[in-house]
Amino acid sequence: LTELRQALIEAKHLSNVRIHDGDARDLLAALPDGSFQRIYLLYPDPWPKARHLKRRLIQGPFVERLMQYLKVGAYIHCATDVQDYAVQMLSVLSATAGLKNLSTAPEDGGYHAPSNPFAQRPTTKFEARGQRLGHGMWDVVFEKTG
Repeated sequence: LTELRQALIEAKHLSNVRIHDGDARDLLAALPDGSFQRIYLLYPDPWPKARHLKRRLIQGPFVERLMQYLKVGAYIHCATDVQDYAVQMLSVLSATAGLKNLSTAPEDGGYHAPSNPFAQRPTTKFEARGQRLGHGMWDVVFEKTG
């Protein structure tokens, strides 16, 4: 699959795309501060069992680590189809100093409706499957303010 993605990148002559086929946490140490204008964390493993919640990617220490790689004004965009993980994402990102929720619709509870321009993002194959099965979808988008 990585080879196919690489071929597509080359066919479209994209020079600003890199693929890391592994754990993103391992890659971070090699990157300079302020490397990203936008980070997408789409449908990370929800680890639904209570005893596994500590394994979820979106947790305070990881988000705080990501902060150094975001430029001021950059976005971090998370999406899930598991409601309690969405609540956790919103809580963790809201509690992180230097991040501001870009949801402008109080009726959305801090999440982003698909019509919100900040919620626009690539659709994943996993998401398409979830939509076919009638799963709920939650997006949170935050901006690094400084």
